[in-house]
Amino acid sequence: MSTRATLYIHWNDSDLLDIKLYHHWDGYVEYLGVELEKALEKWRKNLNKAMKTGSYWNKKTLLACITEIWWFEQAYPIHWDVEYIYHVNYDIYDRKARYELYCQSGMEYGEEKLLKHKKVLLAKNWFPKWFNKKLDWKQAEIDLWNRWKFIDWYLS
Repeated sequence: MSTRATLYIHWNDSDLLDIKLYHHWDGYVEYLGVELEKALEKWRKNLNKAMKTGSYWNKKTLLACITEIWWFEQAYPIHWDVEYIYHVNYDIYDRKARYELYCQSGMEYGEEKLLKHKKVLLAKNWFPKWFNKKLDWKQAEIDLWNRWKFIDWYLS
């Protein structure tokens, strides 16, 4: 079954530079959320190393790391059939890369409706370090409550 997702990439909470990508299947946190966290960590470590050593020509952009996850396409206009919406906030502060990964979910069609749902923090590598969070996809699915809504709808 296709589980569609949209990914918003926000530069430091600015709507002006947003990038939106559409992923046609495997949008569950169990797959796409885990892969996004890996890509974000890869970008963060690569950029931090480049800033430390001064080897800027070897650095990979955030978009390059994310698009290594297969089957993304540009999402314009808004897709009506997404079940998950991921948000990446990223920034460079004091010569260190940082990010937050959020998700919204609900068994409704229409991205405008889904954007009204609460955001669940999936992973974070920000400052200070004690505030960071690693992804626990099982807990995230419970927090998003998406599978239980689907099961209730299917059985009713």
